[in-house]
Amino acid sequence: MTFLAECKRQRHLRLGAAATYTRRLREYINVQVLMLAAKKTFSSYDRPVTFRQRWGRAATLVCGLAALVLALALPPAASASFDCGTALSRCRVQLDNFGRAWFESHEKLTEDALGDGTLKGGVFQIYQRVGNQTVLVSRRPDGQPIAPENKQQIAAMLLGVSSDGERVYVKTDASLVPEDLDGGHEASSQDGYLLSGGAYSLFTTGPLDGGPNPNPYIGSHGVWASDDGRVVYFETGQQLVAEDWDAASDLYQRANGQTRLVSTGPDQTLPTPEFPNPNVPETRFLGASPDGSTAFFATAEHLTEDDTEKLTVDIFSWRDGLTRRLTRTVSQEEDPSGAWESFSPYSFGGSSEDGSIYFTAHGRHVPEDTDLNADIYRARPDGSLERVIDSPADAVGAQAFFRVEEISRDGSRLFLSTGQPLVPEDQDLLVDLYRWSGGSYQLISPKPRAAVKEEELHLCSVSGDGTRAYFRTWGSHSSQDTDEDPDVYEWSEGAVRLVSPASDGKSSPASCSGISPNGRFVAFATWENFVPGDIDAKEDIYVVDMGAPAAAAGASARRKPAKRPQRRKPRLITAEAIAPRMGVARTGLLRDDAVRLRLRCPKSERSGPCRGRVKLLATKRHRVLAAGFFRIGAGRKATVLLKGRKLPRRAGRALARVRGADMLGNRRTVSATVRLRRSR
Repeated sequence: MTFLAECKRQRHLRLGAAATYTRRLREYINVQVLMLAAKKTFSSYDRPVTFRQRWGRAATLVCGLAALVLALALPPAASASFDCGTALSRCRVQLDNFGRAWFESHEKLTEDALGDGTLKGGVFQIYQRVGNQTVLVSRRPDGQPIAPENKQQIAAMLLGVSSDGERVYVKTDASLVPEDLDGGHEASSQDGYLLSGGAYSLFTTGPLDGGPNPNPYIGSHGVWASDDGRVVYFETGQQLVAEDWDAASDLYQRANGQTRLVSTGPDQTLPTPEFPNPNVPETRFLGASPDGSTAFFATAEHLTEDDTEKLTVDIFSWRDGLTRRLTRTVSQEEDPSGAWESFSPYSFGGSSEDGSIYFTAHGRHVPEDTDLNADIYRARPDGSLERVIDSPADAVGAQAFFRVEEISRDGSRLFLSTGQPLVPEDQDLLVDLYRWSGGSYQLISPKPRAAVKEEELHLCSVSGDGTRAYFRTWGSHSSQDTDEDPDVYEWSEGAVRLVSPASDGKSSPASCSGISPNGRFVAFATWENFVPGDIDAKEDIYVVDMGAPAAAAGASARRKPAKRPQRRKPRLITAEAIAPRMGVARTGLLRDDAVRLRLRCPKSERSGPCRGRVKLLATKRHRVLAAGFFRIGAGRKATVLLKGRKLPRRAGRALARVRGADMLGNRRTVSATVRLRRSR
């Protein structure tokens, strides 16, 4: 077993858990894994250890170290508008409603990309995949690639894409516009830009020159944009307005060319002569109404006069400069039996078009809530609270788990995860996914066709109208799912379809990577190779067009005879667009009816073998003398036989035109003058 294969196996073992933990928890786990692996690898003298065990522990150590470095270097999740199910599950791929994809990668996928594509020498850049073409997006206004200005070799990071693909939100250390004056600092500036129509505009700016971000891992990570792009909310540690006196992470709004501080209030913490630098809690952005008029955030800071409890976290709303406290969290001093609320982004389900938000809470925020079990609340923009769904007071264990995952844009459909059996067909006490609408429940995650040893569900995301939901599970819900690894499924109005294709008996775990706002296109990541040309041993991302919703497909199926379920062809997104540059020998052997010409497929070709056609042309009028086809492996040479009826009788010169392509369809034509000589 190679080291890469062992590293791959270790990753498969952690796929299920990685999707459900926050970034900080993943960092902690990675540190613990490193310590444990190092201890077991280098201190196992009390008992004999096999070579395979030591090899696996070494792989765990190195893979965990790589994961920790990437977790520290890469930004955490983007927020509501550009997420994958929750604000802590940032999409690896941003899809618009037409199936166009934007993503980040350290691999060299285009000829003009920076770096060599390796983990050590690669540069994180932003790419776009349209059809079968990959283009580099992270460019400066002059068209040159953005060069990294940090030790992590990150040129730019993708924050989000609008549903029509016309607006792309990125984060970079580079100064791309004249008003960005904090570039070139030793500390990371981490500014956010809007790329639209080929031009950049800076949105992490304000009346004050914030200078370098005091915390390079805070600036402009949580980014949200309204549907029309006129309103942008972002988090940053920079002080962009006079009201922001601390270096803590704050929430800002950028609209109509003005920057306003959102995470503030009439009773906020201010410095005094006795405490010139008081400790200010961090602010966590939760989301905003679709039009951007109302923003929601959670903090333990006292911002309003009615917030008198100590060390309690509450949810606040901000609209037109007015801050309201929505929740009424009670401190442990006032109520020792009360619930401790954190209001992390995992407890936030989303916001609806009317400006209401839905969240999970354990505390007693309304008089009719008398227990400490999780309930789902709705907070209106005017500050009023409503308990939408209440869990049984006697629920214990897995049944007490109750959380709102996502909501539709109009707020009429809520997607939940709970261990409570809410419908008769749910016969177990495991955590399942439900859709709630109008007081009734629909089970999204049906019982697997066969029992699985470890079942773990993860809601990837839902469509804007709430008619489609995508989830990841270890269980098999389709006859095409023949392995025991996790797969991605689509649920649409009671019908479940497999997204990640069958692997023909191979092990092919898949994880969610993003969906389009309309829910038609879905991306998943896997280590398996599903298309010709994907011959590397790296994880790749594919996009599948799921077509019309299952309800519409079922209506048309009733009018036509039943057909065998069709496998949808995945489209490789993380595909390189570097066409092979074929090598042509300087001389060719001329015979009476053919020419033998030696060609070379470049060693750097990663999607080989090289294939195509070569033509031999006359040097003056370029008439075709002979032609032939070739198929050559990467880094190899081969002699191609060119046949023709108009070959010259004497030795001379000719023009060889080679049109080479790889298995991904990247094509390049190379022309070279060849000296023909008669073979003896």
